[in-house]
Parts: sequence; structure tokens; C-alpha cells
Amino acid sequence: MMVALSVSTDYALIGIPNVKVMDMVVFLSGIWMGPAWGAAAGALTWMVYGTVNPYGFNLLIFLTVVPMEMLYGVLGGLLRRRALLPGIENAWAFGMVGLGATLAYDLVTNAVTGYFFSPNVLAGIIGGIFPFSVLHILSNFLLFMVVAPIAVVEADRSFFRRLHNLV
Repeated sequence: MMVALSVSTDYALIGIPNVKVMDMVVFLSGIWMGPAWGAAAGALTWMVYGTVNPYGFNLLIFLTVVPMEMLYGVLGGLLRRRALLPGIENAWAFGMVGLGATLAYDLVTNAVTGYFFSPNVLAGIIGGIFPFSVLHILSNFLLFMVVAPIAVVEADRSFFRRLHNLV
């Protein structure tokens, strides 16, 4: 279900370059299911989106983005283990995780793109910064800081309401 949500939101936002709900959904998968399942959600998301992509398929890019997307799920799972959940009070921590993970994601993917498709790695990194990386990093920071904590709190409330109704 989380992979379907992740892929469908990516297709829905295809017209807005690098504004992706996908990363946050993979992060939430890690929070709710643990780091291994979060990583699996990230890998499966890119396996679907990367192979049936309106921009075309590229094996080198695919082999780069799959493990980088897995990072979001692993970090979500690790946050859950660190007992930083639930609560809106951790919104800043969520935002910083989104910012840091997206910075790492963009650095690696831009470097690989630069290595294979530009004159050099630095050209790929610099060429990817404006506006693409800036937009990706800022939008993820905001999504992770505003939407992700609300999703966690509401999902936890819903779970406990259902549990209470069973008893």
C-alpha cells in the first residue's frame, strides 16, 4: 500500500520537477514498519517508478536512485527505534532528517549523473543544484517537518481508537 501511494504521488506530481511526496512516504514506511521494510518500500518504489518512467529508463541512474531512496526508509525506522515518536514536538527533527537525507540523495545522484553524462562529477553536482536540488531539499524539509509528524500522530491515534473499540 505504501509503495502504491509513493509511486502514485510521484506520477501525480510529475509536472513539478523534484517536488516529491515519495521520499516522505518511504520515510513513513520506515517509521511504521521498521528500517528493513522501509528500505524495501524505497527499493520497490523506484523499481516501479524507475522502470515505468515517463522520462525513460536509464540503468546507471536506476542503480543509483534505488539505494539512495532506501535511505529514507532506513532513517524512518531508526527514528522510531530512538523513541523520537510520536509527537508533533519532533517536527524539527523530522525536517532535519528530510533535509539531510535529501542533500545526500541529491549529491550522490548528481555526482553519478555528472560522471556519466557531463564533463565531470563537479559539473553534474553544480548543474543539478539550481533549481532542482534546491527545490527537492526545501520541499522535502517542509514535507518532513509539517506533513510527516501529523501523519504519524493521526495514524497512531487511529490505531489506538480501533484497538480501544476491540476491547
